[in-house]
Amino acid sequence: MLLDTLFWARPNVVTIKPTSLSVVVDGSVSTNTKDRAKLFLGMTNEIILQPINCNGVHWCRIMVWLNRCEIGMYDLIYHCGVLVMAAFDTFCGANAPGKGRKNLIQYLAYIYMCMCFNI
Repeated sequence: MLLDTLFWARPNVVTIKPTSLSVVVDGSVSTNTKDRAKLFLGMTNEIILQPINCNGVHWCRIMVWLNRCEIGMYDLIYHCGVLVMAAFDTFCGANAPGKGRKNLIQYLAYIYMCMCFNI
């Protein structure tokens, strides 16, 4: 929901819902590869954002920039979902928010929450 709100105006950014994969449990995830392949048909220069939930408590993300043939992964063990969203923003061209200062994290959480509720 938040990814769609954040990137709806960017036609070159494709957001993939976390539910398209099952939850990663002990390093393994199951998915239907045929259904997964259909998500990428016809893409050539898009930016693809995929949040992933691990063991139900930890979030990481995978980002693919097809035009540059780049794949990025963000998996900071002490992070929160807010930092995953900030990493998506930065990957798509926003200025880096800085290090994980508590007041910055609270501010980003507030901004992303406002976006979710159209405030």
